[in-house]
Amino acid sequence: MTPKKDYELIDTETARAFITLFINHGNLFKFPIDNYENEDEELRGYVIENDYEHHDGNSTINIVGINQTQKVEKLEKIMVDMGLDILHEEELNQYHESIGDYTSNVIVASATENVSAEWNVPHLLIYGSLSPEIEEACYAAFGDSYEYHNIRNHYVIKGNGLTKDDRLDLSKYINQGEGFEEDKKFNSSQASRAEYI
Repeated sequence: MTPKKDYELIDTETARAFITLFINHGNLFKFPIDNYENEDEELRGYVIENDYEHHDGNSTINIVGINQTQKVEKLEKIMVDMGLDILHEEELNQYHESIGDYTSNVIVASATENVSAEWNVPHLLIYGSLSPEIEEACYAAFGDSYEYHNIRNHYVIKGNGLTKDDRLDLSKYINQGEGFEEDKKFNSSQASRAEYI
């Protein structure tokens, strides 16, 4: 997941599906920033808020691979199993001076509005990897009511019954709780501004 602070602008189900991909299958992705050994391999995922090219202005999930055909195909199968619609797929053999011959793959997908799936539940998305203290604050605020995940540059709280107001409860627990000694104000602010998806 690339650092982004406006997931609330993405169509809700597509945003939730995208986050779920990273929670359950984040190990498949190879971002350039993470991949120093093989500069000719890459597998990125991102969302487009208003995709007029593939989806009449609705949001899409985009998977782009360089020399990662098998993993792209695996992600496509995963997205189909999740109930997503595959809108576009492309495989091209190309050449570039820096890496030579390579294969590029693109998959574009989206989720149907109100899709019935276990991943289609409310999410709070906090920018910044704040674990383990944030996880302790989540358990103090909500107990075992929700799932808590630390993925790349975001912390995710998800589950049925989660509301936008829960971010304020979490912020309060961070302010009153242990930990965050040096960055209590910053982390409390991050929690209070969590995106509700």
